[in-house]
Amino acid sequence: MILYSITFIDLNNFKPINDTHGHAMGDVVLQHAANQMKACIRDSDTASRIGGDEFCILLNEIDDLAICQVMVEKLKAAIAEPIIESEITVQGTASIGVANYPEHGDTLEALLNYADLSMYKDKEKMKQVLQMQKALQKKMEDVQQKSEQKNSKMNEMMKF
Repeated sequence: MILYSITFIDLNNFKPINDTHGHAMGDVVLQHAANQMKACIRDSDTASRIGGDEFCILLNEIDDLAICQVMVEKLKAAIAEPIIESEITVQGTASIGVANYPEHGDTLEALLNYADLSMYKDKEKMKQVLQMQKALQKKMEDVQQKSEQKNSKMNEMMKF
């Protein structure tokens, strides 16, 4: 069965990049994302910016849903590549939601709504992963600090 997929892409933390480094850097980030999307999709697919930091891609004639998942992972990796502009380095990430026709809807509105909800689920999942990474980093720093304190005490005891 030939399918069509719609992907919604939202650049994560775009506003802080824009606020911190200015609109010129924000434009560079948007151009980077657009160029990376263009490089990842096939000639038969269509990518467009739908506003702000949001993009949409129509994947045509998908005969295997695994192709769609591979495309999503390629897009995430490509968008996450560091951008160096005027000695400033920024790195972004993207949340991506996917809706497949006819599985997730048989009208454009239904597909767009599903892709949008799917994107927000991806964004929430990424936030949870980031929180877990921060908690793990804190725990590792605490263990390192306790180990250093223990070693310091041991060294003091060895002096006597």
